[in-house]
Amino acid sequence: TVKNGCFYISSPHFKRQIHPRRISSIAVIANVTINASAIKLAVDYQVPILFYDSIGRIKARVLSPYFTNLASLRRKQLLVWGSPLSTQLATQHLIVKLKEQKKLLNKMLCKQPKLKRFLDPVLLRIPMVLTNLESECNKPLNEAKSIIMGIEGAFAKAYWSAIASCLDESYRFKTRSRRPAKDLFNATLNYMYGMTYTKIEGAVFAAGMDPFIGYLHTENYRKTALVFDLIEPFRPLVDGLLVELCMGGSLTNKHCDIHNEGCLLNREGKKVVVPAYNLFLESKIEFQSKRRKVRDHIYSYCANFAKSINQFPDDVPYYL
Repeated sequence: TVKNGCFYISSPHFKRQIHPRRISSIAVIANVTINASAIKLAVDYQVPILFYDSIGRIKARVLSPYFTNLASLRRKQLLVWGSPLSTQLATQHLIVKLKEQKKLLNKMLCKQPKLKRFLDPVLLRIPMVLTNLESECNKPLNEAKSIIMGIEGAFAKAYWSAIASCLDESYRFKTRSRRPAKDLFNATLNYMYGMTYTKIEGAVFAAGMDPFIGYLHTENYRKTALVFDLIEPFRPLVDGLLVELCMGGSLTNKHCDIHNEGCLLNREGKKVVVPAYNLFLESKIEFQSKRRKVRDHIYSYCANFAKSINQFPDDVPYYL
């Protein structure tokens, strides 16, 4: 509820007042009661209220109807789709992702040199994968997209196989699994990616872009294609967080439950993962030669992407 112009949080264990300027978002991951005054306060301060499902995907968002909406920028998003720039932008996300994957694997190797036999074969493949991606940059997007995704998918198999081989037996997984996850590692990773989707989506809105107009991923009904595009460079950062949790023994099989032949992170697991993820967002790391908080990197990357779109001229040749 609201008390003295602040959010007033009450539970059987504690009571607390927090000023809305100290909050970037409110995440609802369990059954709670939020009264109308608290919702209005959140809207007044542009604090989004986010409702998540059991695997960390956002299901609903409550925010002001006057949130940033730049019609000219969104029109250019559509204009770019038919231009050579669309392929360059789509490929760039995967190139940044690949470089971050390389950093993660090298970091793992520095900490544990004994992992060399698992990681070296994957690291040696990266220059060729980069060359193959760059060779597709100047092709029409409708021709290059399937090739680009095929290149990325083939490397992803080797990448995940190497990471799985480096983990203790209790965290090891056979393959990357999504819906449903087949093991603790994938269940946790899916949940972390779900939280990251929401951060990316917030940054997309803040930059004034339409989250449904993407370039790399398919524009299916109700699918925020641009969010799926822009999350790619940040996946390795989340991967690294989970690898640290596993290597530190923070997660155990008691942190997940089996449902319908799948695995879901349970309440106890979320008590470990959510605080670790929030600390991760506030931690300072180097990303694209700049050192700042992970949260700030997300907003900066999306803002720079919007600038690339906005600088697009109106009189360029289009692929038909």
